[in-house]
Amino acid sequence: MKRRRFIQNLGLGIAPVVVQPLFGNETKPGLPTFEYRQPATLQEAVTKEGQIIIRLEFQSGERSEQIIKPEIHIENGNILRTKSYFFEQGNDNFYGGLNAPVISTALDDIDLLVLWLDKFSEESVITLKDEAGEFAFSLSEIIKKKEVIGQIGTVKIKANFLLDKEIGELDPESVGIKNLGDHFSFIIMADPQGGDASNPDDNLCRMKIHNAFIEESIRLANNLKVKTAFCLMLGDIVDHQGEEHHFVQMAKFFEKLKMPVLYEMGNHESRYNTSFSPGYNLSGFSNYFAAQKAINGMELLLYSFNLGQWHFVVWPDPLRQMFWENHPHYFVWLERDLEKHKHRPTIFLQHIPMHPIGINPLDNYCETPYIKSLLFDILAKHGNVKTIFSGHVHIPVKSSLKTAVSHRGINCINLPAAGYRPRAFGEEDFYGGPAQGVCIVDVKGDKMSATYKTVTFEEFPYAEKLPAFDSEKYPLWFGYPWQLPVKSQFINGNFENGLTGWGRKFVYHEDENPSNICEARLRDSHPAIYLKTEKRRFHTPGQDRLPQDINRIFQAVKIEEGKKPVIQFEYLLDGENCDFNGINGSYIWIEGYRKTSRLVNLMYFANQGMANLGSTYARQKGAAPIFFSLNNIADVWHKEKLNIATDFETNPEGLKFASSAPDRLVVSAGIWNINDGRPQPFAAFLSNFSLEYGENLPSQIDGKAIELLPEARKWRQGKTVPWGNVAGEHHYHIEKFNDLKY
Repeated sequence: MKRRRFIQNLGLGIAPVVVQPLFGNETKPGLPTFEYRQPATLQEAVTKEGQIIIRLEFQSGERSEQIIKPEIHIENGNILRTKSYFFEQGNDNFYGGLNAPVISTALDDIDLLVLWLDKFSEESVITLKDEAGEFAFSLSEIIKKKEVIGQIGTVKIKANFLLDKEIGELDPESVGIKNLGDHFSFIIMADPQGGDASNPDDNLCRMKIHNAFIEESIRLANNLKVKTAFCLMLGDIVDHQGEEHHFVQMAKFFEKLKMPVLYEMGNHESRYNTSFSPGYNLSGFSNYFAAQKAINGMELLLYSFNLGQWHFVVWPDPLRQMFWENHPHYFVWLERDLEKHKHRPTIFLQHIPMHPIGINPLDNYCETPYIKSLLFDILAKHGNVKTIFSGHVHIPVKSSLKTAVSHRGINCINLPAAGYRPRAFGEEDFYGGPAQGVCIVDVKGDKMSATYKTVTFEEFPYAEKLPAFDSEKYPLWFGYPWQLPVKSQFINGNFENGLTGWGRKFVYHEDENPSNICEARLRDSHPAIYLKTEKRRFHTPGQDRLPQDINRIFQAVKIEEGKKPVIQFEYLLDGENCDFNGINGSYIWIEGYRKTSRLVNLMYFANQGMANLGSTYARQKGAAPIFFSLNNIADVWHKEKLNIATDFETNPEGLKFASSAPDRLVVSAGIWNINDGRPQPFAAFLSNFSLEYGENLPSQIDGKAIELLPEARKWRQGKTVPWGNVAGEHHYHIEKFNDLKY
């Protein structure tokens, strides 16, 4: 690899690059030591702009909404500006500034307020004063304790510094990137995800497969007949959890590249349980920082640079709980960086896609709607961001081209992996694969084009003009259920007008024989919604055999104060397309919200019930689900009356519906299957949804009282049907359902 001049040390406590033993083995080189040191003095907490950034976190574990209206003052200092994050619309308000903020939190919601100080000293004291109490702290206290914790009423408050040593604008020459003028190309490798395949506990088999394709992708990149400025690894550089030996092995691969190498953080570069507190804690990323420093001398996590007429932003995507809550200032830096370079066309590089892919778990194994919406607001502000490239999905080439969309004037392209095998999208890829390879981005002046090239030399250009993503049709990609428009009655509850009034989840459809159907149809001479699902065809072995539960529609209705809502509807199970011996079913999911808090969570299933509906990665807070059973008799219309108050009050905590008092219900109708083994189809017609009000009567199915769903009919990933890695393949172990013939 070419020698590269290391960038200036940014004061992160980095030792010089050294060769260390790897786990006691003197024959293998390790990574350079790295320590992101928390400030021991106030001066070490000062940003590059000469400011101090304070993060204030507000949190309450109470079910009911807790509100404080603190006045915020500073002694011996000055607050230059402020910014709020995770403030929920309709609950919180910072328009009044420091003298009149409204902070509302419930059920573990976290609200953040960030303060920038341009005048400060260790004696600077910030005070939050409300009728319910006072919380005060000095900057010297934060230095001593890393964070200061207090409370006003039932709202817990935490204060700590935010640092910026890992953020900055990069000089390309400092990492060996040559100025090739206005016409150049660069390479993107998404998800190499390889490493040291000598440890049998680290997915040895699949890592060997990844490594082989990584070497082929590197060979492909080296033999391209273009002027290549650099190669960017778009996250998931290593497999597993960011262990040192995997980074060392990947460096050996990347040394063969005949171009500078840049890193972007994905979700495999750190431990799954990485913590970012107390204080400003980036110790969980030490191996990533050290590996990056070894490959190109950089000490940055979030960075940008200019090349030719273009601006590039490299955005970290660790996909770890509490990362963005602990790094809200990244969004401020991004906003200011794009403002500074608003006259340059810009490419945004991130690991996690911000456009929908349409399969589980990629519907929610991604950033939250808040983060996606906030990012798009920033990226679309000046019109300079032209394209977002992402990875993470291990998407086949055909699916990559089909899911590429434009949103708010920005092209969104999810790239196949350089090393990882493609996930199963239900249809054969072009030429039968392999999908591994590289994306070649060709820049000419202020224009760019992107082509994906596989290791078998097939080339697939991405269209310059992509179809627009319809965020109104699929409102839960950038929004939450509590943000859905709410009416006093269901709109088009009988589906006479197709799907008007109903939202949908984005589902990937195969070109032929789609495994999921969601459409208005006639049944027995009256209109209904028809939902059908089965295992996706052309099921690539091992690639996330996770259930498909996102084929659903939904609508929100308002509840009259003090009344007990009853949801009525009819359904018919399509016997010709229902495998009642399969791991599948249809469901009605009713969530009750007051503002942003989910207070009611009721699930009604025909056939098997999916206990973790919404997926392991849905990260939905509040109100544990209560499960009920629907009638399994096929080909007859069943009439349902679901008394929400009565069903909710079966909860083991003894909570009363009146005390929970949701002000709206979000009603979802969906279908699911395990997506493994035989096709296991399930299908249902639904119609005549309406909201009524009643007394404390039990819910009814065809005039008979509803029953709780038996434990024997609850499917739970990891329990009812365990799954794990079999020779590196994600695969279910059918135990309870061993009578099923696959």
